[in-house]
Amino acid sequence: AGLMGYGLTSILGNAGGFLGVSMGAIFMHRLGSFSVEGVWWIRLLRIVVGLMGIVTLFIMVQVLSPDMSRPILKAAWRFLGFYLISFSAIYLLPLLFLKLKLQRMMS
Repeated sequence: AGLMGYGLTSILGNAGGFLGVSMGAIFMHRLGSFSVEGVWWIRLLRIVVGLMGIVTLFIMVQVLSPDMSRPILKAAWRFLGFYLISFSAIYLLPLLFLKLKLQRMMS
């Protein structure tokens, strides 16, 4: 029966993730395309560094979470956390890979 089965926390978490992916994609489009090619060990290193970054962000969001007894605060924190994680995955981590010379722009 529509959105009635979902709580505010779930809806805002999904909205934060969607906004993070959307904003990351917009910024990535403006920046240009990356090449995902390269030797196997550099591609593997990008996977490992990326996963470590995402897991670290997730743990930080969990550890730094405010008082979760207040539903609106919990929902807002979940929105912010999912936004940060998804924006990082789409935009910030590829920028990190450029700085570490693990990735290059397409010409």
